[in-house]
Amino acid sequence: MTTDDYIALLRDHNRQRTKTVAEQVREELVDIDPEEAHDRLCELRHKSLHRPEYNGVELLRIEGKKKRYQISDQKADHVKYVKQVVFLSSQSRAARSRSFIEAAK
Repeated sequence: MTTDDYIALLRDHNRQRTKTVAEQVREELVDIDPEEAHDRLCELRHKSLHRPEYNGVELLRIEGKKKRYQISDQKADHVKYVKQVVFLSSQSRAARSRSFIEAAK
């Protein structure tokens, strides 16, 4: 009797026992055929990569390019204020962190 046969026999006689998830997974692994598992994995990978084809969705092709415009003078002030808020709040967080660390010493 091979090791695999012994493990399968042991598992068959041990089905009624309450097992951990790890034990259940190990027992299920005994039944897996490596060739079949590999084929199934390749099939699932192919289906996930080509999902629209399997769902009957027609692919849309993107044509041309879109130009990204610079920030206009009208919005420049707004951008300046946003930067102040973002950078000041990050600087103040850093300052608070430094003071907290110094206080902890």
